[in-house]
Amino acid sequence: IVSANFKSNDYNIFFILLSDGNIITATYSAQASKYVVQEQITPNITLTGAQKIIGDAIYVLKSGKIYASRDTLKTWVIDSINIGKLYVSDVSVDTNHYAWVSTDQGIYYQHPDSSIWRKAAPIPVTFQNVYSIFVDRRNRIFASRPGQVFVSTDKGLSWTNISTGASETIASFGDDVFGNVYAVSN
Repeated sequence: IVSANFKSNDYNIFFILLSDGNIITATYSAQASKYVVQEQITPNITLTGAQKIIGDAIYVLKSGKIYASRDTLKTWVIDSINIGKLYVSDVSVDTNHYAWVSTDQGIYYQHPDSSIWRKAAPIPVTFQNVYSIFVDRRNRIFASRPGQVFVSTDKGLSWTNISTGASETIASFGDDVFGNVYAVSN
């Protein structure tokens, strides 16, 4: 297992990305009180080496590119309008189904009804080499650069440096139901 995530805002559906590029879907069975595997899907493109699976429209990060499936998980395309030449380092999805990516040229977002990536407002330093991005359950957006952490509470319109105590580059973030955000450095 390379990555596993719930479908956005639906904790009854779970996606598991395997190292061979196949995807397993599982749904929660209240009767059995556990997740039950529904099917294993072999995508129409090779996802071997992919790093992360997330979203409602399902996004997979692989080799600096974003792949998206907006149907049955069997049909995938490189999702690259406005970010095709950029290196994507991370992807996250907020509770309103907007997708967010961190790239070597800043942060971009995609409306749930669109396939076009738009640049977010720049963080208050050189807007390059954004390493990781995470949107918590309260739609706060966290982004990291080498030795720096920023947060936006207004959908990426402005950013606040919260780097105090963060001397390492944050590799990934996570949160809990109480609103606490956790960070792991590399």
